Amino acid sequence: SIGMEKMDVEKAVSTPSATGITPTTTTTTTTTSVNVHALLQQSKKRSFDLFARNCTATVRTAEDPLAQKTLLAAKMSGEYNAVRHLPPPPKRQAVAKPSAATGPATTSTTTTTAPKPSVEDVPQQEQEEEESRGVSALLRPIAQNKSDKGATSQSALVEYRGTSAAQAGIDDRFNQLAVPRRRGLNLEKPQWHCPWKLMRVISGHLGWVRSVAVEPENMWFVTGSADRTLKIWDLASGTLKLTLTGHISTPRGVAVSARSPYLFSVGEDKMVKCWDLEYNKVIRNYHGHLSAVYSVALHPTLDLLVTGGRDATARVWDIRSKAQVHVLASHTATIASILAQSSDPQIVTGGMDNTVKFWDLAAGRCQATLTNHKKAIRAMASHPTEFTFASASTDNIKKWLFPDGRFLLNFGGEGSAGSGEASSSSSSTTTTTTSSTSTDNNSASTTGHQRAIVHSAALNGDDVFVTGGDNGSLCFWDWKTGYHFQRIFSRVQPGSLECEAAIYAMAFDQSGTRLITCEADKSIKIWCEDPDATEESHPVQWQPSRTLKRW
Repeated sequence: SIGMEKMDVEKAVSTPSATGITPTTTTTTTTTSVNVHALLQQSKKRSFDLFARNCTATVRTAEDPLAQKTLLAAKMSGEYNAVRHLPPPPKRQAVAKPSAATGPATTSTTTTTAPKPSVEDVPQQEQEEEESRGVSALLRPIAQNKSDKGATSQSALVEYRGTSAAQAGIDDRFNQLAVPRRRGLNLEKPQWHCPWKLMRVISGHLGWVRSVAVEPENMWFVTGSADRTLKIWDLASGTLKLTLTGHISTPRGVAVSARSPYLFSVGEDKMVKCWDLEYNKVIRNYHGHLSAVYSVALHPTLDLLVTGGRDATARVWDIRSKAQVHVLASHTATIASILAQSSDPQIVTGGMDNTVKFWDLAAGRCQATLTNHKKAIRAMASHPTEFTFASASTDNIKKWLFPDGRFLLNFGGEGSAGSGEASSSSSSTTTTTTSSTSTDNNSASTTGHQRAIVHSAALNGDDVFVTGGDNGSLCFWDWKTGYHFQRIFSRVQPGSLECEAAIYAMAFDQSGTRLITCEADKSIKIWCEDPDATEESHPVQWQPSRTLKRW
């Protein structure tokens, strides 16, 4: 910038005095002002002339005739290379009419003569030959390049079979030029699954039951409740074996280690605790989360613990040293569900920001982000043998393929391979199930939960996928096709409100034959397959859907 310019002029004036006073020196300062606006405009004009004068000018290059010819030849090859070598059209055969002189006795004799081209057909044939020579001239360079690379001289896509076409009486040119039919969707018929029914109701908690985990040896399971306790139950009898206290708020997630006798629990008190089941006490606390912790997962082959919560971060802990290995920070909202597996991506998180993220455990950074959901993702489930998983949200339940996160299908409603539900007998005590002729789909729900918030999901090795909503609905799906074969509504226990029918957590046992659900009416329900059901009594009423979604 150019500032004010100052000029100092000093003038010394000596005046003699009669009184003997010494002469004095007077200094006068003169300031000359310069127009700053004019200087700025001049500087801007100079900069524009130097750098921006010819920026918008279009530079036209001369067209290369050889490049244009090569481009045209490539286009012609892509369009007509498949039909370049066509068989000649079959010759027309004319039947000679019997003359009147031959009489009735010679009417059965016929002669076959080739038609002679008329005078009018000669120019048309010459024009067709000229066009054919022009196309061949354009395609000749590309064919030569292919032959140099070892390609065969025959460029037709379909081998010509003249005998069959001649026998069928169809011009073979139309067979060569026909567009192949588009492949339809693979609408596989769903597998028959036995319907499920209520087996046992367990009471003992004094608050909402928010988490559940099954021991690897399938002997007991643990639940966490809003009464700030962890209770361990016998899986066979349903009796209470142990109560652990230590959290000062609701435990929102539990996990049982298969590599060590440890139980891990996370809660709304920002605590991540490690319980030693040999002494039934806390031996480690993992500090680092800035808010409530909602989800927990154990790495199957490494001594690593992954937790996620309201601080929008997933933290990876070393179990033994309590060191924080990674802070996976890419979500913009609460992380509500976590999956951990031995192969890449080893960590998968689902958050309230409507995204699913794959994480590189070695680098500690996000590997891929799935943005197909429109609502918060509160539950995820992975297949025990396949390399697939499902994410459950209010808008839809989607099935994905590892490791790149390729979308496979939507569960239920418009996105499944078929619609309908298998009928099952209703329980007179705690459950009611809808039949195959139910009109529950009139509520325009694509997830099968009638626009309920999906809080939980579970999957077993028999391809039975189950989701639970906050309206007490349990939806059973076929994992392969997304077929919705059963819906069960759980009734609240006496003394609870009708709105306390939410299913907050669920898990299959290690055999996959029993389903454990944790509900808002402070109860724990165990479901099993109906042994009296058969394919004849509960047939698969499957109809292919006409409105399949591909996203």
